[in-house]
This record gives sequence, C-alpha cells and structure tokens, in this order.
Amino acid sequence: MPYISRLEVVGRGACIGPDNTMVVEAGWDTEAVFEGSVLIKPNKQLSNCRIQVELRGFCESRWEFGGRLATKLESESYKVNRHTKVFQSLVETAYDSREPIQPNPMGAATSFPFRFNLPRNNMPPSFSSISGKVAYVLKCTVLYQEGMKLMRTSHEQEFPLTVVMPDTAKIRMLHSSSAESTDVAGTSDKVGYSVRIPKRTVQPGESLEVNISINSTPGDTKLRLINASLRPAVTYFKDDKTPSLAKFPRPLSEMSQSFPLVKIGGATGCEPIQRRLFLLVDPDVAVGSLDSPLVSVKTMFRLQITTDNSEFANITCEIPILIVPHLKEESMPLSPSLQLADTPPRFSGPAYSPRSDSISHGSPTLQAYPSSIASSRQYSVQSLSLPEPRLPLHHRNNSNTVPSPTKERVQSLNVSDGYIMRKASLTASPKEEFFSDSDSNISIESPNESWSIEAVAGWIRSLGATPDVVQSFVDNGIDGTILLGLTADDLRDELGVAAFGLRRKITMAISSV
Repeated sequence: MPYISRLEVVGRGACIGPDNTMVVEAGWDTEAVFEGSVLIKPNKQLSNCRIQVELRGFCESRWEFGGRLATKLESESYKVNRHTKVFQSLVETAYDSREPIQPNPMGAATSFPFRFNLPRNNMPPSFSSISGKVAYVLKCTVLYQEGMKLMRTSHEQEFPLTVVMPDTAKIRMLHSSSAESTDVAGTSDKVGYSVRIPKRTVQPGESLEVNISINSTPGDTKLRLINASLRPAVTYFKDDKTPSLAKFPRPLSEMSQSFPLVKIGGATGCEPIQRRLFLLVDPDVAVGSLDSPLVSVKTMFRLQITTDNSEFANITCEIPILIVPHLKEESMPLSPSLQLADTPPRFSGPAYSPRSDSISHGSPTLQAYPSSIASSRQYSVQSLSLPEPRLPLHHRNNSNTVPSPTKERVQSLNVSDGYIMRKASLTASPKEEFFSDSDSNISIESPNESWSIEAVAGWIRSLGATPDVVQSFVDNGIDGTILLGLTADDLRDELGVAAFGLRRKITMAISSV
C-alpha cells in the first residue's frame, strides 16, 4: 500500500476558478497574492515530513524538424521540437516538522495552507495555441521518512494554474492616454500621409477609431486604393534570435476603398483626402496582448496605400494596438461593432470637397466580421480561435450616429443564408468622410467570359479585394472564362480570398450569369 493515497493542490478564496480550477490575477505592475492549500491523505504515518510548493511560469514554442513553426498538434506521424524557457520560479514551504502526519481516522485529507506574494511584473497571462503556450504550474513535493530507510522518499505532482490580467490593470489602461500620431512627408517615390488614432487601447467587441489623411502622391502618380485592417500578430521564438510570425486566415477587421486615379498635392493635384474609419475588434478572433521570452501576442493596425503605377502597396504603415480583456463580471455591449459617437471628433486638416466622380462604382467596400458577443468571466486560458467570418442576422438602429452629411453614398450586400454582410455607408462632408452601418442593396457587375486577365483583376479590385488578392488572380492567370468556373473553395484555398464577404460577392456575381 502506498504511503500517500491522495495529493492535491487547490486554490483558496478568490483564487478558486470555475470547476474548482486555480486562477490568480497577477502582473501588469499590480500587487497580487496566490493563496492555496495542499491536501494530503496518507495511508501511513509520514515521519520527518516536509511539504514544498513551487510556482513555475514557463513559455514554450513548437517547431517542425525542418525549422518551420508547428501547424498541427503532435502525433505519432507529426513530431515537433519543443523549446522551453522558465521565466518565473517561486518556492514556499507549506509544512516542515519532525511532528509526524497521521492518517485521518475519518478518512478525510489534511489541509496545509500556503501563500505566494507574486511579483508585480514578469507574469504574462496564460496563453495556448498549436504553436506554443505561456503556462504556469504548481509543483508540490512531499519529502518523508519511510520506515527504517535512511534517505527520505520524495512524492511529486504538478497542478495547472491560470494567470489572468488584473481588473485594476485593465481599468488603469483603459483610462490612460493611448493616442498615437504618425506623420510621414511625401518624397519623390513615396506617398505622404498622416494617421491619428485617438485611443490605441480597446476591448474585444469595441471599434478602433482611425483618422487618415492622404496628403500627396509622388510625381505624376495617382491614388488608386486604400486598405486598412486590424491583424493579429503572434510571434514565436526558437531562441532569442529566431522569430517566426504565425499566419492567420483573416484579419480581425478590414476596410478597402478604391479610387478612379486621383492625383493629390502638387500644382495639379487635389487637396488632401481624409477618411475616418471604425474597425471592429472582432471578439471571435481577438486575443489579449502579452509578452514573454518565447511568445509575443500583439494586434497591429495596418494601412496600405496603393498608387496607379503598381499592383503593390506604395506605403505600408503598422501601429500596435493594445487589446485589454473585459472585466470579470462585465457584460459586454450588445452591438458595439461599428457605431459612431453622436459627435465624433473632427480630423483637422486641409479641406477636401469630393468631386461627383471621385468615388468609383465599387467603392468603398467594408469587410466586417461578427459582432455577436458572449459575456463570460475571463478566467480561461487565452487561445487562438479562427472561425469562418460571418455576421449574425440582427437588428441595429443607427439613427443619429453619423453627423449630418452634404452627400451620401450607401452600398451593402444582399441578405442570404440567414446572414447579413454589413455594407459600407460613406458620408462626405467638406472636410472628411466616415464609415458606418446602414441598410441597402448593392448592384454587382456581372462577369463576362470574354474578360481578359486585366479586366478580371480590375473587377476584383472594384469589389474591395486587397492588393494581395488582386495579385493572386493575376499570377494565376484568371481570365473571364476561368472566373465563371470558380467555386467558393477555389477562391478560399487556391486564390487566398479569406474574407467571407468578398467570396460571397464573387460567387453571387458568377451564379447570376
């Protein structure tokens, strides 16, 4: 019969999570304490006993043997190399005495409480994905004298601990100043632009406000396309010098607008073009920011500006965005995805009056994603979930959300299969333009089998495709005949059309022929 029939570590008080798991709010320059108990049920007397608990935090990245980031769970046919680094180690003694521990005559376990005063920093939240993780364990070691043996016997067992961002840190970050401004002067070969983000700290389900000004285009080139997106950026390290960025099938949110070749600045160009965007922080994909020695999780705002002399972006600007999880007991707003404030702040800059022909038929296009949000306690380990983009059918009242415009153009996608894809409503005033929600229908030009590769590329671009997607159509030689035979799977798997809305528009247009 073994000396110990039960050994368990449990949380106490606020450190008890759902289903009796152990959880603690720690890190982010916040004082924190973990309180727990060691439950031990001996079958025999434990003499000269010592019970020790180690809290260990570690991160891990997983790699294929060829040096690429792991893309599947390890199995008999798919082996991975694991690189692990311990970044936190604390030790506390729960019991150390020559007084023996006797079996409880009632058969119950004996409890030995302990307490960790946790460091204010270097305690990133728990995180898990196929390619790596940030994890914490409580390792309990029991040393005791067994019979007449001179050496003490050791009994060890590990128990998982979840670390989450403290509510006090969330509140502090949400109320702190996090504005960001970027001004880049134009050159002989680069676009001049400005980006203003009033608040870079957001929560899942909210919208990031971005004010953009295109100030000049180089030489005789003309503005052709603006693409703005929010993208997860999860970086894994094999060691301190070998990073690898995980790839995602779609961004959190994305907006594109094409132009009928507008020259900006200079003697013959128009005034700077300004846009105000509201990008949804998709709660189904968003992951809270964290940083550890082998795993780094960020969300990046990416702006790409394309001119008429290239299919590739002339300018790519990236700005990190801090995503803060919701408070433990907080109920998230029902429909916060793309609502505008009653009186949104104006983006100062030179006046721009859009000409009657300044916006092409197929623009702007807003590719938006889910706004359905479930309220839950943030006690689970953060994980990467990559669902197919879609929007639940629901009613939204957008009255009084956009300042009174001087001109309005509204576009949307048809309702089908129980879902509504949000349309982009562009309202233009003498100084700026806004994107928000509304309800309407879009008319999509039907493709023709006589179209050339260039004609197909132009049509795809007018639907709001990103430069990468347009280039994929060109590289694969998609002309009108091939276009009419494409399926949704072809678009997603072969041509890289990740956005559900764009795939839907293309397949609807093909099926109408």
